[in-house]
Amino acid sequence: MTNTRIYHLFMHYFSDTLTREEFEELKIYINGTDNDRLLSELTAVWEDYPAKEIACDAVTNNAFKIIENHTCPARIHFIRWLRVAAVFLLPVLCTLVTYVYMNEKVLPYTDRQVVVQTENGHRAALILPDGSGVRLNSGSYLSYPQNFGKEERQVNLSGEAFFEVAKKQGKKFIVRTEYMNIEVLGTTFNVYAYEKENTVEMVLLAGKVKINTNKAPYRYVYVNPNEKISLDKHSGALHVRKTDARFETAWLRNELVFRSEKLKNVFNKLERKYGVTIEKENFGQDNDLFTGSFDNDDLTEILDILKMHYHFEYKVTGNKITLYEKK
Repeated sequence: MTNTRIYHLFMHYFSDTLTREEFEELKIYINGTDNDRLLSELTAVWEDYPAKEIACDAVTNNAFKIIENHTCPARIHFIRWLRVAAVFLLPVLCTLVTYVYMNEKVLPYTDRQVVVQTENGHRAALILPDGSGVRLNSGSYLSYPQNFGKEERQVNLSGEAFFEVAKKQGKKFIVRTEYMNIEVLGTTFNVYAYEKENTVEMVLLAGKVKINTNKAPYRYVYVNPNEKISLDKHSGALHVRKTDARFETAWLRNELVFRSEKLKNVFNKLERKYGVTIEKENFGQDNDLFTGSFDNDDLTEILDILKMHYHFEYKVTGNKITLYEKK
């Protein structure tokens, strides 16, 4: 993310004109950025505020929101005391809160976890401290320690993510999921590990990875480019097969692609992508198979296509969609 982009986001945040998407982008940037860089960004924004005639108390109030969301409880308590003193020290406070927030000597917090979570209907992109890129699909959760990369590189994932791992000599990159771990040195791959799904999948685009299962029966396997590994959570069965990486990463291009997918899984993916709830009344086609693709953002158009094939009706009430058999 460029300095210009961050400057733009901070300016919008402090002037209360930040959109929901921009807020998510700024939150991810703050959580994943080191203190020195944040200090530099905030200082640049602060230096321009007098020229833009934005009240200092508004800047301070908004700054506290960012600080409290990114600071451990002990430091928050101290910062809140400063807020009370703002009536007397307002001119100084506008720069002091940034210093107190950024100064690592106040209280070390390297054990803290940075958490990035995407709600249904939203996606996110972030750069990890080591330069690795991650793109999170809807309904996903990624966490990593704030001192990521200093001793080791490990992240925890629930959901779906696409990784472009930066090579670091002697430092493996490990993605941990509930049922299997993925170990690499530098590569590009996609992980599908939603908690409610029966299967965990990993597709390798470039490089080479080692997969370890972390529940019995314990096994490991090496995966090559354009191979897909699937783990059945219930049986523990592990399968490796050739695949089309473009098909497996269709979500990165905002596409939905299905190959002999059970209809209930199709509806689950629509729920995540569009942030809706799909309920069924007298609907007996969950196990019917569907093959096809969608490359548009109109959910009703997708439902209209599906209902022509499977002869059901639906009604939309807010964010809830009800499916029922066509009479």
